[in-house]
Amino acid sequence: MTCLSMKLFFLSLCMVAVVIPAWTQSADEEIVAFFNEKWEQVYDSSAAISFYRTVVPKETGYIVRDYYVSGVKQMEAECSQYKPKLVMDGKVSYYYDNGVLKKEGTYEQNHERGVFSSFYQTGAKKEEMEYSKALMILLS
Repeated sequence: MTCLSMKLFFLSLCMVAVVIPAWTQSADEEIVAFFNEKWEQVYDSSAAISFYRTVVPKETGYIVRDYYVSGVKQMEAECSQYKPKLVMDGKVSYYYDNGVLKKEGTYEQNHERGVFSSFYQTGAKKEEMEYSKALMILLS
């Protein structure tokens, strides 16, 4: 491989690394953190990155989105804060790595409340659960 073709190859890789996440994010999203496979925040750029997080401020709180390193959305949540700890307050949706909805429902101060629906990787509904402050009820 010539020097010029190697430069073009590496330039292409860099462009892919920047463009793929941009397809999945809106213009006002800002990447605020990177995580490893255990959801531990990664500060070293040479570490293995499995997920990244974006935050969009809204009138009250934030929309927090986590993405697989591939650029596919892993989670979207309405949150009252994202620093120093994520606090979910509102609708939350989780996704499989193929982009299909996995689970959705509502949180209050990081606690599941109300009806949660879960789905198979095919998109077919799996079950519904209802959460109250002290009780979980299987609905289907």
